[in-house]
Amino acid sequence: MVDTALRLRADEAVPLLHTLVARAAADLGLRVLAIKGPVAALQGLRKPRPSADLDVLVHPRDLESLVAGLVALGWRRGVEGTYASIMPPHSVNLLSDLWPVAMDVHHYFPGFLADAGAVFDVLWAGHELVTLAGVPVPACDPVGQVAVLALHHLRISPDGDSPALRELSSRAGATLSADEVRALVQLAHATDATATLRPFLLALGVPDAEIGPARDAIALDAWNRRVRAVGYEAWFLKFARTPKRRWPRTLWHALVLTDDEIHVYSNVPPGSGGLLRLRLRRIGRGLAGVPRTVRAMARERRRGSG
Repeated sequence: MVDTALRLRADEAVPLLHTLVARAAADLGLRVLAIKGPVAALQGLRKPRPSADLDVLVHPRDLESLVAGLVALGWRRGVEGTYASIMPPHSVNLLSDLWPVAMDVHHYFPGFLADAGAVFDVLWAGHELVTLAGVPVPACDPVGQVAVLALHHLRISPDGDSPALRELSSRAGATLSADEVRALVQLAHATDATATLRPFLLALGVPDAEIGPARDAIALDAWNRRVRAVGYEAWFLKFARTPKRRWPRTLWHALVLTDDEIHVYSNVPPGSGGLLRLRLRRIGRGLAGVPRTVRAMARERRRGSG
C-alpha cells in the first residue's frame, strides 16, 4: 500500500506536521512552540503562502528529547553542514522520506541575547493555541511571533530597510493593539533584544528612549559581526584558520559543497535534483560578492589594528 503522505503538497503537509510535533511533545511532557509559517499567516503577520519547511521552538534542555521522539516516529537528522558559517547552529534539521517538507527544531532564536532557556520561558508565558488542521497547537502569540519574525528578517537586513521588514512593520502596525506594542517592548527588554530589534521597534513608532541598550554588550557585538558579514566572509575566515596545505581541498569544498549541503544551503528538499543549477547559482553569487567581501574585511582589519 502506498502511503498517502507521499502525495501531499507542502501547504497541506506543514499544518499536519505541526499537529504531529505538538502531539509528540505533549506525549513526552515537553513544551514546543510553532513559529513562523502558517501560524504567522493566521495571525495576520504575513501573506498566506506555502512554507518550504516547518519551524518550531523548544527549550534548549528539551531539544534532544524532542528530536529523539521525532526520530522514533520515522524522522532522521538532516545533514550537518561542514560549510563555513558566521552564525552558530541554532536548530536541528529533520527529514522524512514520507513528507515533502523538512522540520527545523530550534533550541534558540538568534537575536534574543538573553539565555536561550529564559527566552523560551518568556515566549511560552505568552503563548496561545492556534488551530492547524483542526487541532489546537501551542504557538507564539502575535507579540512573540512579531519578535521572532522581525529578528529573522533583521539577520539579513540589520538596518531594517528590506521589503520584508517593511511589510512586517506595516502588518504589525495594523494587527497589534497599543497594549500589544507595549508588550512587545517589554518582551524585548525581558529577552535582551532591544538593541537587535531597535530598527523594527522604531518603525513601529516606539520612542528610542523606551528601547534602551543591550544588557550583554559582548553578545550584541557578536550579533552585529554576524549579521553584517558580507559575501564569502565566512569562507575567508575559514581559510585564515586553515593550514595552507589544505587550501586546495577547502577551496573545492567551498565551491561545490556536498550534494546534501547544497540542497540545505539553497533551501531545496534533498533528492529534488537540480544540483548543477544550484551550484552554479551559488558560485555566481559568491564571485559577485568577493570584491565587496575583500574591502569589508580590509576595513575590519584596519579598525582592529587602529
